[in-house]
Amino acid sequence: MQKRKIIALFLALAMALAFAMPAFAAETVEVTNQRGSITIIPPANHVLTANQFKAYPLYYVIRYHDVTSPATNPIKEYKFVYEASDEVKAFLLWVNAESAKPLSSRAPSLEGKTIADYGVTADPTANIALAAEQFRQWLQTYADTHDEADIIALSRVMLNAAIVPPFANSNIPADAAKVGNNVKFSNVKYGWYLVLGEALRDEIEGELNGGEHTKTVISRGMLVNVPFPTRNSEGKITGLTPDAELKIKAEAPSIDKTLKQDDGTWGKETDRSIGDTIEFKVESFVPHTTGYTAYTFKLYDTLSKGLTYNNDIAVKLVVDGTDVAYNGGFVKVVEATGKHTNPLETIAGANVFPQTDGSTLLVLAFNPINFLTLPIGADIIITYSATLNEDAEIGSFGNPNTAKLEYARDPRVDGDCDTAFTPEDGTKVYTFDINVEKVDGVNDAVKLADAEFRLKKADDTVLWFNAPKAGNVYTLCEVQAAGTGKTQTLVSDSNGVIKLDGLDAGTYLLEETKAPTGYNLLPADITVVISHSGAGNYNVKVDDTVVAKVVVANLTGGILPGTGGSGTYIFFGVGIGLAVLLAAAFVIYKRKRTLGMLSA
Repeated sequence: MQKRKIIALFLALAMALAFAMPAFAAETVEVTNQRGSITIIPPANHVLTANQFKAYPLYYVIRYHDVTSPATNPIKEYKFVYEASDEVKAFLLWVNAESAKPLSSRAPSLEGKTIADYGVTADPTANIALAAEQFRQWLQTYADTHDEADIIALSRVMLNAAIVPPFANSNIPADAAKVGNNVKFSNVKYGWYLVLGEALRDEIEGELNGGEHTKTVISRGMLVNVPFPTRNSEGKITGLTPDAELKIKAEAPSIDKTLKQDDGTWGKETDRSIGDTIEFKVESFVPHTTGYTAYTFKLYDTLSKGLTYNNDIAVKLVVDGTDVAYNGGFVKVVEATGKHTNPLETIAGANVFPQTDGSTLLVLAFNPINFLTLPIGADIIITYSATLNEDAEIGSFGNPNTAKLEYARDPRVDGDCDTAFTPEDGTKVYTFDINVEKVDGVNDAVKLADAEFRLKKADDTVLWFNAPKAGNVYTLCEVQAAGTGKTQTLVSDSNGVIKLDGLDAGTYLLEETKAPTGYNLLPADITVVISHSGAGNYNVKVDDTVVAKVVVANLTGGILPGTGGSGTYIFFGVGIGLAVLLAAAFVIYKRKRTLGMLSA
C-alpha cells in the first residue's frame, strides 16, 4: 500500500513538471548529401551574366537542430553544426604564418591584419578545428549584422591569399547559370558560402582586360547559408528552404529635371519672354556605394541654343530633411565626354562645353573619392539658372533642356570605368509671337505700309525690340532698355506685315502711333491675349476671338471724329459755317415777319 502511494506521488510530480515546462518539439536533421541552390537577384536596372559571380565554400553543414517554439508563437530557431572547408583551413594557416612575421615583412594583401583580428586565439597548426570554429563565430557576427563593408574587406584578403580557387571542391558545381535576369548556382551542397561579384575579383586579381573594363555588376561580398531561413513580414524566421536568394542592394541613381513655373512650383515646362531668367533643378540621391574605392557620378545637362547658362550652378544635400552644403568638390574634365584628368584636378563648378549646333553642354563631375563619404540615400539637389535669349525657338517646338547622369556600375580604383547612363529627363521653355497685318478698311486686299505701332504690356510698359530681320520680324530684346539697334517703333512693311517674336503668354496692348498717309489713326489700343494650354499649344485672341493674325484696318476721309486727324477739323469747320448760315436766315426771317406785321 505504501509502495503504491509513492508511485502515485512520483507520477503526480512528473505530470506537474510536464505541465510546468514549455512544450518544445526538437528535431535533429543529419545532413548527408542534401543539395540546394543560391540565386542572385539584381535590381531592375542591372543585367547580370553567369560568369560574374563566384561562390567560395567556407563551411559545410553536418547536421542542424530544429527547435520549434510553442504553437502560439510559431517562430523557429535552428542550430547548425558545421565542418570547415579546406579553403578556410588553408586561409587560417596562411594568416597565422603571416601574423608571426614582422609587420614590414607581412604580405601586403593581408592589409595589416593578424589572425587575432579574425577572432582566432587558437593556434591553427595545433588545433585547426578550434581555430576554424572561432573564425566561424567571428564571421557569424558580421553575417547577422549584414556589414558588407567588412565582409568585402575580408574577401579581398581571402582572395589575395590565393589558397584554393572557387569550385575546387567537388561538393559544389563548377559554374553558375543565367535564369531570367538572375544568376543561379544549382546543386549546391548544404553549407555556408562567400559569394562575390566578379567585378571585385577583377580589381583584386588584376584582370583588367588590357585596361578596358567591361563588367556590368556592382561587386558585393555576401555570406549565405544553404538551407536558407524563410521569414514572415516581421522578419521572423518561420522555416528553412533549400533555395537561398540574395538580393543585391546595388542601385542606379535616378534623375528628375524640373524648372520653376510662373506660380513658383516646379514642373516640366513654362512660358516666358526673351530676356527672362529660368531656374532649373536636378534631383537625385546618393546610391549604395559599398565595395567601391571610387564612384563616378556626373551630370550631363544640355541647354538648347535659346538658353544661356548663367554660371551659377549650386549643389546641396538633404539628409533626414535637413539641408547640408556639399563641399566634396568637382573634377575638371578635358572633353565633352566627361573624362577627367589624371591626377584629378578640382574645379569650383560645372565644366562648360559649347556645341556646334549652338547648344551648351554642362558637365558637373563629382569628386569620385569624396563622393564615397556622402551618406547613402541623401538627396542631391543641383540648381542653376539660364536666360531665354534671342536665338530662342518661337512657338510649339519650345526650347528644351535635357539632363542625364553617368554613374559607376563597377568598383574601380579610378571610378571612371564601366559606367552607365540614366535615361534623359528634360524640360521645355516656350515663347510665342504675334502677327500683325495692316490693311485698308474698305478693301482688306490692300495692304498698308508705313503704319507705326508700339506694343505695351497690360501695365502700359512699352517693350523694346531689335531692328527687324527678314520678313519684318521684330525680336524682343533680352535687355529692356534703349540701345544701339533697338526700337520701340514697329513699322509695317509693303505687305502690311509686322511679326513680333519672343513674347510670354499674357495680355498686350497694340497701340498705333502713326497711320499711313491719307488714313486715320485707330481710336483706341487693340487688346491682344496670348494663351498657352501646355505642351506648346497656344493661341492669340482679339476680343475673345482666336485669330491667326491681328488685322488692323484703317479708313480714309474726315468721318472719324475723335481720331485727332485733319478730318476732325474739316468736320468742325463745316458745322460752324452751317450754324452761321442758319442763324443769319433766322434773323432775316424774323425781321421780315416783324415788318410784315407793322405794315398790316
